[in-house]
Order: sequence, then structure tokens, then C-alpha cells
Amino acid sequence: MRLLLAVVGAASSLLLTVSVAYASVPLVGSVIGGRVVDSLNLGPLGGVRIEVFADSGSASKIVSSTTTAKDGSFAVSGLGRGSYHLEMEKRGYALEVVTGFSLKKDERFFITQPVGMRTAVVTIGVGRAMESTL
Repeated sequence: MRLLLAVVGAASSLLLTVSVAYASVPLVGSVIGGRVVDSLNLGPLGGVRIEVFADSGSASKIVSSTTTAKDGSFAVSGLGRGSYHLEMEKRGYALEVVTGFSLKKDERFFITQPVGMRTAVVTIGVGRAMESTL
């Protein structure tokens, strides 16, 4: 029971920290925010490069980018109305793509579940790339 209470307390504290950081982003256009973790140990991943792409027709165009904080949180503001996807990259991890964002004017969209990134080793050979998940 004590362990359960400790885990719930830690999770609540972390959620409050991310919520406060997200709420402090000034509302300039629409905002996408969330948190990135290691998919194996669920530890926060700081320094993840996040690129936001506007999806229009058959083409995608990068419109903004940011890097996650030490606690894995991020927020990208200044987005307009439209459809978007995120590409997340960090050395030693497989590229993670998150799709399906359709924002309204001045909307705040927070990804409620942490995005888990998988560790990977990429080896480039003659004319091809191989990816192995550790």
C-alpha cells in the first residue's frame, strides 16, 4: 500500500510539474504540448528534437521546432489552424512520428500520454540502412 501511495504521489507531482510548465507558455496562436520518455524505463528524455510539420495536401512543410526540457516536456506555440504531425529525434533512439493533430484557432492541445521513444542502433552499409532495437 505504501508503495502504491508513493507511486501515485510521484506521478501526481510529475503531472503537476508538466501542467504548470505547459500552462506558462503564452498563448500565441495554437499550442501543442506533451512529454517524451524512454519506452523501456519510462524515464524522461531531455534534449529530444521535435519538429512540427503542417500537412497540406500531399506535401508536408516544417513550421516550427523545439527541444524537450530535462523532464521531457515540450510546448510549441504560434501554430495556426490546420493539420500537423510531429517528428521526434534523439541520437541513440529511433525516429518517432506522431500524427493526427487538427488544431482550431488559439487551441491548446496537450498529448496526455507520454510519447515513448525506442532505443535503436542504426548501421549504414553499402546502399542500405539497418535498424536494431535493443
